Amino acid sequence: MRDQNTRIKRASRIPRPALIVGVALAAALTLGGCAVGESGSDATAGASHGAGHETGASSGDSDGTSQASEANDADVMFAQMMLPHHEQVIEMSDILLAQEGLDPEIAALAEQIKAAQGPEIETLEGWLEDWGADGDSEGGGSRGHEGMDGMLSTEDLEAMEQADTEEATRLYLEGMIEHHRGAVEMAEAEVAEGQDPRAIEMAQAIIASQNAEIETMQHLLGEDPTAAGPAGAPESGPPVAGDQRMLADHGLEGLGAREIIERLDAQAVAERPADLVASVQPEQLVVADDAGRQTALPMPEDEVYLSAAPYESQTHECHFHSLTTCLGELQNQEVQVTLADRATGEVLVDQELRTFDNGFVGMWVPKGIEAELTIEHAGKVATAVVSTRNADDPTCLTGLRLKEA
Repeated sequence: MRDQNTRIKRASRIPRPALIVGVALAAALTLGGCAVGESGSDATAGASHGAGHETGASSGDSDGTSQASEANDADVMFAQMMLPHHEQVIEMSDILLAQEGLDPEIAALAEQIKAAQGPEIETLEGWLEDWGADGDSEGGGSRGHEGMDGMLSTEDLEAMEQADTEEATRLYLEGMIEHHRGAVEMAEAEVAEGQDPRAIEMAQAIIASQNAEIETMQHLLGEDPTAAGPAGAPESGPPVAGDQRMLADHGLEGLGAREIIERLDAQAVAERPADLVASVQPEQLVVADDAGRQTALPMPEDEVYLSAAPYESQTHECHFHSLTTCLGELQNQEVQVTLADRATGEVLVDQELRTFDNGFVGMWVPKGIEAELTIEHAGKVATAVVSTRNADDPTCLTGLRLKEA
């Protein structure tokens, strides 16, 4: 049997957007943590972070999958407030991106910040639906919450729309810094008072990633990130992306994204580091620890790492694969994996693999393709269409239900 972390035939390399240090880390951590449903192994079972009214004890769907979920008032408020906050981020970014002659670095920043919000909005809406809560605490869309921390007023947004490119850029960066600071305050309240482990994990990711983005935007404005202030104080600011000191403390010094991924994904569940989160997205691997430190490592230029968890009865929602918390149903099982390029019909992989102890198989896939993935196990088959074309494409594939062939 060949190496478990399958290296697939490479397609022609698609140019990638430039990575900006500290940008777009929220999506990497927000959607990474995951585990199978209530009857399987659950990495977050028993977690409790506060008291209060519980809303929506569980949810299920017609194919027999289920996922335990508990929330208190703080969780609901966090989701209700973060939704319009995220919606305004998208609106602000769209306004800036409509400017002609926009600096490519600024445009890439706005695109990446915007890309992080969409998946989170869908996740927040799903949680509120599961909890039986209203998706909007006040109504009015992103322009109906001007009293919320960091939210821009209608006049602020109109000023950005009417400004020239240089002025719009300044207004965007200054407004987004304040916007992010408001999000960090809401996330800190969720960590302190929330109960749902998924919401707390999202909040922790927002704190880490948006503080890093604040620092990036301060640099772009020519400001000193170490100046006085909650987000810029040296003792509270995150390290720069690629900080080897944090990796060294966790035995990962000198390793690149590929090496870290292959080591952590193949690690026995019982040996997983409890103080580390490593989340895979198409453009980068984001690693964070419980001390609030983080680093982002670029992925190989022409490959994306996909993780697939075939299942028969229990699965879970996931977007970006978490190397230290994700759990699938079929642990240490032989499966037949086939991947075919939908455009050319070329079979990129066709081999037998053994799922890791976490229930996933890992594959290095060419960037810039759309392919059909087929997994067979014990006479049953699961298929899915996968994409590696976009920076926010999923890397965690958990919708592969095995059915009779």
